Amino acid sequence: MQLNPYKEKRAVDQIGPLVVPAPVLADRGWVKEMELLRGMSCIGVVVGHSVVYPHTTGVLEVINQFVTIVVPFFLFLSTFLAFYTNPNGTPRGYLKKHFCQVGVPYLLWATIYTWLPVLTGITQAPTFSEYLKKLTGGAFDLYFIPIVLQFYLVFALNRFAWFRRLLYSPWALIVSLGLMLSIQTLFSGPFRPVFPYFYLTFPAWCFYFVLGAWVARWWEPIREWLTRPWRSVQLAVLFPAGLWAIIQLPQAASFQPLVQVASLLMLPFLLTLISRIPKGTWLELVARHSFGIYLIHRLPFNQFQHFYATLEPYSFFLTSLVVQGGIGYGLTRILHRLPGLGWTIGAWGRAKVLKRVG
Repeated sequence: MQLNPYKEKRAVDQIGPLVVPAPVLADRGWVKEMELLRGMSCIGVVVGHSVVYPHTTGVLEVINQFVTIVVPFFLFLSTFLAFYTNPNGTPRGYLKKHFCQVGVPYLLWATIYTWLPVLTGITQAPTFSEYLKKLTGGAFDLYFIPIVLQFYLVFALNRFAWFRRLLYSPWALIVSLGLMLSIQTLFSGPFRPVFPYFYLTFPAWCFYFVLGAWVARWWEPIREWLTRPWRSVQLAVLFPAGLWAIIQLPQAASFQPLVQVASLLMLPFLLTLISRIPKGTWLELVARHSFGIYLIHRLPFNQFQHFYATLEPYSFFLTSLVVQGGIGYGLTRILHRLPGLGWTIGAWGRAKVLKRVG
């Protein structure tokens, strides 16, 4: 009997790393480690944005440097979730759904950030070109969103076997890491005037896309390795090494190569540490509303900081933390509960629910 070459090729694509086996996919559920990492990263964003010059001290500067790792973590988490839930292809309507969940709220809040200070007399009205520049430039500390939208565009290629074959090649990890570090070294340093917004492009963060895909593909054995006895003790040595790398920076910014070195050193230890945190903690609540908190938290700071600008640095920091975290979280909860307003924080109906296992 003559074999159909097309069917034979498709059969080859169903082995190896190109496709997650159906039994493994059926057993997949809610990933506690990634959920809590998202909650911790959300808190890190608010903490970092509460350290504001000139209200700083040496200790606060170290804290600000440390929390720069949260942007790489958020990018890694975004890719992990995409590949963990849809490892074998791209669902129909994926880009439209994620533009509505992420892009539309970004446009809304970037507009609010632009015009609320104008309406309250804090700033002057921008020109249309200035407003457009703010949108495309990831304005108001929201630059993570234009980057992650590019991640979603690249993830759309996951439907093709050739893309997965390239993605799961060891060379993808090596080349993407080298490319990311090279771009960040060049354009965060001597060539910054040539391309000041390099950090808004996919190549400047491409390694986290590849890393998220790899960890999602082999999460089950990775998690088993992370949860072995004494693993947290063994990996703990990486944490101070990562912290040392960060504090070498004269000025902290998440798009600097040393921050990526620190992030990659700290990530394994944080994951194994988080794996030992029981379910049902308040971090899960923060993680559940992290996108809304991220969108909103800077707005109350911009509006109210002048009321407490004369406080000494630590009081200023704690007040900013309460204002940004408290109002950001509270307003997110309110918008989530009010009928017809969930879309403003990315809650369009009910997302795919994962079983709470592991």
